[in-house]
Amino acid sequence: MLNAELYEFFGYPVLKKVFERFSPEPQHERYQHSDSAMEPLLPVLGKLGFNGVNFGPTVTVDKIREHMPIARIDGCISPMTFMDDNRDGIIADVKRDCEMAQQFGRGVNITTAGSVNFGSTLEGMRAIMWAICEHGRF
Repeated sequence: MLNAELYEFFGYPVLKKVFERFSPEPQHERYQHSDSAMEPLLPVLGKLGFNGVNFGPTVTVDKIREHMPIARIDGCISPMTFMDDNRDGIIADVKRDCEMAQQFGRGVNITTAGSVNFGSTLEGMRAIMWAICEHGRF
């Protein structure tokens, strides 16, 4: 739970060295997953050349794209919205993500931000699939 300044001082150098050693080329996997609200750290994380990310549901496609223009974004749908079978919320999240992806000309993998919680049902998956068909074409 570091602010951007502290993360840049403590976390950034570690990840930078790991990536330089184990994934030095742009096509090598550089992935960040966090269920947290990582938006304040995006400017720092953006300097690490991630090509795949999955953040907490409050970190939206537009915020990620601002700092990580080429990263594959794996999900922004709230796992709680999905678990609660909140059809309207699920459709709104998918529509939001598709519209933001279209705005930047790069896609987004439509899935939850983080884990699929115990108790999630196929109804939520059906809502996601319907919303992708309805809003995911551009």
